[in-house]
Order: sequence, then C-alpha cells, then structure tokens
Amino acid sequence: MKKRWITAKEINQFCYCPEQWRLAKLHRQGLVEADEQKLKTQKRLFQKGKRYHRKKAVSVWVKTKGTDWAVAVLLVVILLFVIWTVMNA
Repeated sequence: MKKRWITAKEINQFCYCPEQWRLAKLHRQGLVEADEQKLKTQKRLFQKGKRYHRKKAVSVWVKTKGTDWAVAVLLVVILLFVIWTVMNA
C-alpha cells in the first residue's frame, strides 16, 4: 500500500471545514459523483453547505457564549449578594 503524505493545503482545508475536506477527499477518489448527480444543481449543494455551517455555528456559539453568559450571571449574583450584605450589616 502506497503511503500518502498529508499536505499543508489539506490540513488548512480540514481546519477550516472538516466536511469540505471529507468531500474533497471523496471527490478525489471518485466516490462523490453519485451524490452530485442526485442533487442536480449547484444551488442545492450550496444550500446543503449553508445548513451544515449554520448548524455548526450554533453549536459553537452555545459552547462558547453559553459559558460566557453563565459566568456573567454568576458575577452579577455575587455582586448583588455583596451589595445586599453591605446594606444589611
């Protein structure tokens, strides 16, 4: 079996979008043609990619911004508790 080197372009492509890298790899092997024929138009392929990226963006936003919001709420609660303690002392 012939060893194949992973190129910097492939690493960049994978880091940008793992799905793009996977599809490009399948295309090089000639395995993605059936999918392209079923979809018939570039517009449908584009819409499929947009849905994938929208779904991925939401999951990333929830993982990052969700934590940020939890920390912000916790800080506000602590601040309110400190103010309440000082005023009732």
